[in-house]
Amino acid sequence: MSSRNVAVIGGGIAGISAAIALADMGSLVYIIERDTQTGGHAAGFACKATEKCNKCSACVADELILKVFQYPEIRILTGSEVMSFSGKPDNFRLQISRAAKEESLFEEVELKVGAMVVATGFMPFDAEAKKEYGYKKYKNVITALDLERSLRLTGKIAKPTDGSTPKKIAFFQCVGSRDESIGKGYCSKVCCPYALRLSKLIKSETPESDITIFYMDVQPAGKGFYELRKSCEGLGIRFVRNLPSKVYGYVNSDFLQVKSINADTGEVILDEFDLIVLSVGLSPQNDAKFLADTLGIDQDGHGFYRAKGELLNCSSNPGIFLAGACQGPKSIEESMAHGKAAAAEVGKMLRK
Repeated sequence: MSSRNVAVIGGGIAGISAAIALADMGSLVYIIERDTQTGGHAAGFACKATEKCNKCSACVADELILKVFQYPEIRILTGSEVMSFSGKPDNFRLQISRAAKEESLFEEVELKVGAMVVATGFMPFDAEAKKEYGYKKYKNVITALDLERSLRLTGKIAKPTDGSTPKKIAFFQCVGSRDESIGKGYCSKVCCPYALRLSKLIKSETPESDITIFYMDVQPAGKGFYELRKSCEGLGIRFVRNLPSKVYGYVNSDFLQVKSINADTGEVILDEFDLIVLSVGLSPQNDAKFLADTLGIDQDGHGFYRAKGELLNCSSNPGIFLAGACQGPKSIEESMAHGKAAAAEVGKMLRK
């Protein structure tokens, strides 16, 4: 029965978690993913284990990405996007544009489903918008996501300019978060934990490295966060409660100088670093409004999809549920839990 079928829009960690839970309940699930592969951003994250697991959940994400292909009840439609929508709960119709096998051709597919889960994830903040930090201008200014991908592919940290190991590294927190001047007044929650885990990994692999984390406020996110910070401090990682105002450098040069102000004395401080890592926040997808208008669901003031009342998985349109970071910044662990919770709500509706 098509009323038992469910469409999951987004093949990231939240969408996969929802799809697996729904398949376990007996539903036929369509994952609609516009990329050519599933997994979302988490598919590019590196394991941050040192002498023990640091609970970054990257390995759990990898296992989940592999697991979803083992379900015959889950149909994965990559290269696909929702174009139009009609109907009501138990009888939704979705028109999907899907990349055909022939290059540059698309085919229209209609899906009939009883419910939908929106799990479209997030976009990392575009660090180029913070021009004072020199991202894309200075090669040795990178984002934490750039660092994640490099560590996953090569297993080591290196300066983009010459491939050598950086000796002095700075992390800038809250790049694209808690900043009203660029319309990003919310906290992205995940930036502090991932910066600390990356710093700990680097320090464990290269004990001689000098690491400084510049921050506004370190936000305790997730179980074991205080222990994580203590372990970082125990390794000699320095925490400076002051966000730098400017990065100076020369194009195609290793030279990077950071300008900051001592919060206690007001003194201007200039310090040099080999590598600067920008901890970018989470933003809504660029086309979040198009999908919101198409499906008839609400957005909050920041552009994330708004949950209905206290039910964090229910959208404003009955029969359409929310999962993961499309509803607001979430870690991998939180996104997986949110996906499972969305599946539970779908199950309740379909059993009525």
